[in-house]
Amino acid sequence: MNPRSSELEALLSGNRAALARAISRIENERVGAEELWRAVRKHCGRAQIIGITGAPGAGKSTLIAALLQEYLRRGQRVAVLAVDPSSPVTGGSLLGDRVRMGEIASDTVFIRSVSARGHLGGLSRSAGRIIDLFDAAGFDLVIVETVGTGQSEVEVAGLADTRVVICPPGLGDEVQAIKAGVLEIADILVVSKADQPTAAKTLLDLRVHFAGRRQGEWTVQVLPVVALQGAGLAELVEAMAAHVEVAGRGRRLASAGTWPARPSVMPLVLVGATRFARALGPIAAAAGFEVLLVEPRLPPARWPVLAGVTVTGENCAAAIARAAGNKACAVVVCTRQRELLEGALLAAANLPGGALLLPAGRGSARALAALPHSPQGLLRQVLPPGDAALTLGERALLVLAGLVAARRAP
Repeated sequence: MNPRSSELEALLSGNRAALARAISRIENERVGAEELWRAVRKHCGRAQIIGITGAPGAGKSTLIAALLQEYLRRGQRVAVLAVDPSSPVTGGSLLGDRVRMGEIASDTVFIRSVSARGHLGGLSRSAGRIIDLFDAAGFDLVIVETVGTGQSEVEVAGLADTRVVICPPGLGDEVQAIKAGVLEIADILVVSKADQPTAAKTLLDLRVHFAGRRQGEWTVQVLPVVALQGAGLAELVEAMAAHVEVAGRGRRLASAGTWPARPSVMPLVLVGATRFARALGPIAAAAGFEVLLVEPRLPPARWPVLAGVTVTGENCAAAIARAAGNKACAVVVCTRQRELLEGALLAAANLPGGALLLPAGRGSARALAALPHSPQGLLRQVLPPGDAALTLGERALLVLAGLVAARRAP
């Protein structure tokens, strides 16, 4: 795409159709995406970027919908980027945030939901570049809603000018408040559902723990909000406006304006793990792995059809060697069958690029460790004790986290 085209001019003038097409181009990294982003970035720096994060069920979408109504009353143009988690089964996303906010119909509000696509950190890989598109398109504010996060998903801290962390009552906030993690990035802490009986204690705990805490020149505030009733919204809006006057806009623009490189590609071989592959395969492929399922026990007619996953029935050791080539390779085993385990072990031990062998369950871990001459240095258990209580999807997400960490390791 020519950055000087009429479509770019339409985007910069705020044309909604041009903006939607540009987001799709950027998100899917189509031809011309990098050139478009570089051209757009020259027009960034005016919008206030507000990051809203918190645990699943904290009320992020409800609060954002209420904030949109408040901003509409104030005559401001607002864009929302809502990041939904990837399905561990299909790799897709329900994009439920756009459904929940869809009742707000206005030419001055633009809502876009994207899938995390297996990206860890609470956002999607393309989130920062989509924010740049909203900024260049002339929106006064861009609200970024992260995936429901835990203590370590703090990627939004580097993108947002104002970081809002939502703390629902009754979820152990008196303990979480003194831990390093997502609460530590907050410029403003919001106690949601503040009409509930336990909200007063949560509010007091947070105010005690964060008394006098500063982010630069700004003193962290703790505010109660009841989004469904509109209580506390005006105070929150005023606090966010006051914060940006102190902290400024364009935090994300201070970083180098380079097109992020794709994650390094690592072959991932799933051995005898057809059920597990349905959960792990698509999200691993979306996260940048080359996924091969080795399943010689099933006839081709019964092989699963999974997005981004190649299936083979050939010899286990040969399949692993072919998939790896001279690169480091990850091998996930989810079987107790001795022949498959020995084939995986033999292949992993002889790969020139090295291998990471991940048992996907306690049974396969014990069976693999019991094999004679098992090189224990290759075994890396990524699931905690008691993993039998986890669902298949939860196991897949844990294994993916281990794979991503291993891929990033030097």
